[in-house]
Amino acid sequence: MHLQRLVSTELRRYPVDAPRIVLGIYPDQQLVIPHAPACTQPLRFSALDTFLERFYQQHRRGTS
Repeated sequence: MHLQRLVSTELRRYPVDAPRIVLGIYPDQQLVIPHAPACTQPLRFSALDTFLERFYQQHRRGTS
């Protein structure tokens, strides 16, 4: 039986101007799976920075 290693983490941007995002990370495969409210398509590690920046821009809450 082959077990996959999974690391799960929750990110929250500071200041809190966007919703939290949960990431399922598979280090052996170098894949990241974002969970709702984000899309759930697997990403390569190299695409994670771009994805997170786009996510935060799309979900940014107004600050006063």
